[in-house]
This record gives sequence, C-alpha cells and structure tokens, in this order.
Amino acid sequence: MIFDPGMGFFLSSDFQVSFEVLKKIKTLQEEFSPMMVSVTKKSFLGNALGGLKVEEREIPTVIAELYLCIQNVEYIRTHEPKNLKQALKIWNLMNK
Repeated sequence: MIFDPGMGFFLSSDFQVSFEVLKKIKTLQEEFSPMMVSVTKKSFLGNALGGLKVEEREIPTVIAELYLCIQNVEYIRTHEPKNLKQALKIWNLMNK
C-alpha cells in the first residue's frame, strides 16, 4: 500500500492548504510510508502565482517536485519526467 496525501482542490479550494501539506511532508512520512505525491500542474500552484493557466505551471511544478525529491518522498507521479530528471541532475551537480 502506498499513501497519497492528495494535493490541490482535492484537499481544499484554499491553495495554502496544499503548501502546508508539502511543508509537513516529513511528518507525514513518519506515519505513512511509502508515499506517492503528485503536484504536476495542480491548481494550487497556479493559484499561488495569481491564477496561472495549466500550460504556464511547468516551472512551479518542477520546483515543487524537486522539493519532494529533496525530502526523500519515495514516489513522485509526474507528467513531465524529463523536466524533473534535468532539475535533479542540476541539483545533484550543485550538491556534490
């Protein structure tokens, strides 16, 4: 069994709720592991930046996914694996 906290409108119409879940992801992992999180182009990312359209959410998506990787989330469901792979490569080069 893999825990998925759900993100975006599933949690709340208030985008801050999703960010609170992300900030507390380590605490959630203590209780629910393994975990899978998906933030790809979610509405909470667009709403946090003034209502970005879906096609404008690639950069916020990669930032949120990279954060989840750094937090050691076991599974990240993404629609753009190439973008995340590139971000991880740069992150790893910067942290050698």
